[in-house]
Amino acid sequence: MPAGSGCDVDAADFTALLSDLAEAGLVRLQEAAQPLELLTHPADIQELQRFGVGGPNIKSSHFIAMAKAVILARWKLGIWPLFRAVESIKRRRPALPVAPEREYLRALVEIYRKLRPLFMARRDKCLLDALTLIEFLASYSIYPNWVFGVRQNAFAAHCWVQLESLVLDDDLENVCDYSVIMRC
Repeated sequence: MPAGSGCDVDAADFTALLSDLAEAGLVRLQEAAQPLELLTHPADIQELQRFGVGGPNIKSSHFIAMAKAVILARWKLGIWPLFRAVESIKRRRPALPVAPEREYLRALVEIYRKLRPLFMARRDKCLLDALTLIEFLASYSIYPNWVFGVRQNAFAAHCWVQLESLVLDDDLENVCDYSVIMRC
């Protein structure tokens, strides 16, 4: 992860995150360190194609959904331990989710990208960015996965949003550097 990307997590924060996840029963900590395995092969995932010049029109309802998403995400990450935020995402997802039409999804993600600078600084962490996108899409009954990964060499932790094999909020070359440790 390049310096200044806003997604670097120091070892103490990561250890606390792992402890919270283990306490919630979302991960199992093992005594002996074992190498991480990639759960997703880069060939299995793809990037959501971005719009060129122009793109979808932003309506007041999009602005309201974005404001609500930012408030919810900041509140969840500021008040709750991370495992509770993860659990809230998992509980909300329907048992049989309906996949949205791809162009509709693409338009909503582009609207999110356009509105993001109005609500969040570039330096905001990937946790906030990913959770805000998840909350924004939930306003439209779209429930993607929150994916967490770690990189072993020059340790870093990162998270992103994926719907099935489609990465919504990051570049493929970035997420392929990480071994997935949790998908919720």
